[in-house]
Amino acid sequence: MSEEFIYARLTGTPAVTALVNHRVYPNAAPTGSPRPYVVYNRITTLRVRSTKGRSGLASPRYQIDAWADSAASAKQVLNECILSLDGYIGTLANVRVSGVITDDQSSDQDAETGLYRHRADFIIWHYE
Repeated sequence: MSEEFIYARLTGTPAVTALVNHRVYPNAAPTGSPRPYVVYNRITTLRVRSTKGRSGLASPRYQIDAWADSAASAKQVLNECILSLDGYIGTLANVRVSGVITDDQSSDQDAETGLYRHRADFIIWHYE
């Protein structure tokens, strides 16, 4: 469910689509995709439990990577993704989100392709 939220939020944010159009992909970008683009992957999922069992609240961690031909472009794309997601509360794509937190960030360059990547982790608190 939270995958649908990420896609809907990023592709519904004009500042993101101005940079990547709708090139927002789960797991990996198709070979030969025009750049820049965004890739998101689920890293972990924690579920809140109580003494009465499942609460229905989950907090998956997603890694979002902005890929581009230049470090500046990758950074700009990631910054717009952060502005779109961080602090979001509401319902989108049938997902009731209690909050989004931006966590760890880093950047690098892929030695094989020469592409630049800026990435951040996001923890998405939502109800299942």
